[in-house]
Amino acid sequence: MKRQLFLSPHVHVYEVEYGGHFTKVLHHAIFNYCYFLTGESWKSLWGLITKGELSYMELPVEKLIREHILVPSGYSAGALVDHLLRTTDYLNRPSIGIIYVAFSTKCNLACDYCFVMNNMPDSYAPTNTNNIQFDQIRNWLASFLQTKDDRIEDKLSIIGYGGEPLLSYQKLDALFSELKYASSNSRVLDFELITNGTLINESAVEFIKRHNVRLAVSIDGPKIVHDTHRRTRENKGTFDLITKNLSRLAENDIHFGISITLTDDNRSVLSNFVRSLQSRFGVQSVGINLMLYGGNDSPRAKPTLDNRALQEAYLASKAIGVYEDRLGRKVDAFNKKGSVYHKDCGALGHQIVIDPDGSIRPCQAFLGSKLHILGHVNTHCPQDILESEELASWTHICPLRRQQCQSCPAVGMCGNGCVFDSEMRRGSLYEVNEPFCYHTLESLQFCLKEAYMESVEKRGMTAPDISAVGIQDRTFQYSEMYERR
Repeated sequence: MKRQLFLSPHVHVYEVEYGGHFTKVLHHAIFNYCYFLTGESWKSLWGLITKGELSYMELPVEKLIREHILVPSGYSAGALVDHLLRTTDYLNRPSIGIIYVAFSTKCNLACDYCFVMNNMPDSYAPTNTNNIQFDQIRNWLASFLQTKDDRIEDKLSIIGYGGEPLLSYQKLDALFSELKYASSNSRVLDFELITNGTLINESAVEFIKRHNVRLAVSIDGPKIVHDTHRRTRENKGTFDLITKNLSRLAENDIHFGISITLTDDNRSVLSNFVRSLQSRFGVQSVGINLMLYGGNDSPRAKPTLDNRALQEAYLASKAIGVYEDRLGRKVDAFNKKGSVYHKDCGALGHQIVIDPDGSIRPCQAFLGSKLHILGHVNTHCPQDILESEELASWTHICPLRRQQCQSCPAVGMCGNGCVFDSEMRRGSLYEVNEPFCYHTLESLQFCLKEAYMESVEKRGMTAPDISAVGIQDRTFQYSEMYERR
């Protein structure tokens, strides 16, 4: 059989090594199709591409062609990218499914790595929603929920934010009640809070139960670790208070997730800490956050150490049935073969944020600043916001629109980095975000190793420990397998 085929420019060749045995891996960078080839199957692929001869009939050539692994001469990788950008609806128009509401930018803590407050000028003073502004915000949101527009999703998450949202829980309580009524015949609502966990008293518990609010509570590790960074404005630790409040939530059968920020102090204890949270409070989900830029004097991320700790914590969480959200989203994207994970962040056309004064913006990280304002609840109706040029520009952001990202081996599971972090570090939303690039590339290597271990188990063998598996990108060693144009 004579047939001239080549590897797609989007396919990377890896070599996995374990115990002196080597396996070749074909991975499509956009669609995440993945094939492990050993012995005759690798030799056959080599012969098919270099000589046009297929010697091993079990090689699924037609499937490899359908999945854009093998391509004919003249295949245009650029045309595939253009097609995806043109036909993926949410890359070209907003699809709002999340609304952040902040009634105050004030916080009762002074965490040393806070990316919001550490990027504010010394003259900055926190703001609070007054009664007039509350009425304006409430009325605007009610109008938004009743707006018939397919750029607003049928199910919306309303997230209380801040500052510390429980400083304003009475306003949130009133708002959630109003929005339930306003959406009764239009949209389904979920209510959420992202809280530091220090203000969960009995009144707050009643509010949470009344609206079935989902919680994400911040706690960074055991007492000595947590209290290093997350302290009150009076410089007191908060661990004891937060764990007391977590017990209150558990006693009231309120499920909650945990948010952990990676620091120098908690990397070595993350896995054990997740286990303790699960056994003590029944925690079912954990989000581990990479540190964002918080100014020159704030603690800094250390990508290599951070990603190693994140992978260990992910595996420890998985082993006890706890979903880890940060690496978990990358793993989910890798495993969803044939689709592209264009966006990892709601700010890129999937959400709006309402400030205490009624200003509307795409991203909660810019809360309290004068940057990236889409409009105001007093002067802009919902359609004005949906059609704003600023929101359109955020909606268009995705890795495949950057020439330098199109050749990245992990572009299909990236979802873009943090645009706030890009602007703080490099002065523009549209620049590549290096810490998240590194995280995505490390996540790809992790996923390939996990996929290899699964392939070993399917062959009836004992899977190795993931730390014993080595992997290298060998793409450029096999240049004959790519068409030279």
